[in-house]
Amino acid sequence: MSGGLLLAVLFATYALFSRRLSRSSFTGPMLFTAVGLLAGWVTLEEGALLSSFALQLESDVVQTLLEGTLVIILFSDAALILSLIHI
Repeated sequence: MSGGLLLAVLFATYALFSRRLSRSSFTGPMLFTAVGLLAGWVTLEEGALLSSFALQLESDVVQTLLEGTLVIILFSDAALILSLIHI
């Protein structure tokens, strides 16, 4: 299974079960961290099973994606904090 298809299946599965997960103590970030650790372990054990995930970390595209993600996370956290202060 290619890396992109594996990610698509993971996101679709999470979307199907996100409501049930929201009621448990097991969160989405915990799920994705566990899957990432499992994928890393499988890659080390099996060789290059998930080699399609190989990225150049010096790539401008990766840096732009990471910076955009950081902006979104920080903005949403700040907005949440501000909404809690004004309640």
